[in-house]
Amino acid sequence: MNKERIYICRECGVELTNQNKVYNRRLCKRCSTKISTNWRINHKEIFRTYLKRSDEKIRRLVISHYSNGKISCDICGENDINCLSINHINGEGRKERELVSKGKGGIPFYRWLIKNHYPKGYNVLCMNCQFRVFKKRMRINVIEKNKGKHFIYIAGPYTPKNCSLHDAAMKAQYNIDRAIEIANKLIEKGHYVFVPHLSHYIHIHYSHTKEYKEDLWYELDNTFLYNWATALFYIGSSYGADKELEIAKRMGLKIYYKIEDVPEC
Repeated sequence: MNKERIYICRECGVELTNQNKVYNRRLCKRCSTKISTNWRINHKEIFRTYLKRSDEKIRRLVISHYSNGKISCDICGENDINCLSINHINGEGRKERELVSKGKGGIPFYRWLIKNHYPKGYNVLCMNCQFRVFKKRMRINVIEKNKGKHFIYIAGPYTPKNCSLHDAAMKAQYNIDRAIEIANKLIEKGHYVFVPHLSHYIHIHYSHTKEYKEDLWYELDNTFLYNWATALFYIGSSYGADKELEIAKRMGLKIYYKIEDVPEC
């Protein structure tokens, strides 16, 4: 008759069972823990290096998954992984961490995401955009307290294309007038507005002696879009307006296309 083979711990001699043995090592759990602890104490620098590499691997794995392999901010495109982190799309990150990782963020939370097969409801943002999203949520709270009053960014064509200098001036003025007309209608409905077209008057003023790069005006306008707006009114397609619409969608801003769709407050 075949007898079941008995194994004993090579350190303390205790008989190994399914309850006290360590998989693939002839050690009991107590001795295995003791040996691992002593090794970490005697090899602190090696262990720190190992932990750092392990944490970096976990972080890269999670950020890569939630950015669809791009490792970049979902809003601005920042691709320095040291600036990126996981964002809770619906907010309430602190409450969720208390439930799933004992209130800890960073690696403990990333381990939980991996263990739970990357649940939905998260995206990747840089720290600047994290702050902008936080400020946007704060503004939404203000909107709710002010009975639905929005901070509306008006996006639409400004610079004329493929026309004579004479026609360009007329078309630019038409685009400005149309944006102002829409702004007045939104103000009448009780909302705050920002009209980026009005920078036209800064550009043509007699005190304007230096020629700025075109990107400067986009950067100036986007400062208000990122840090001020809670909604965007889209007049029509242009290079700048389409980029602003894309940013607003990524930020989760309310998008309006028609005056009648904007509620009164």
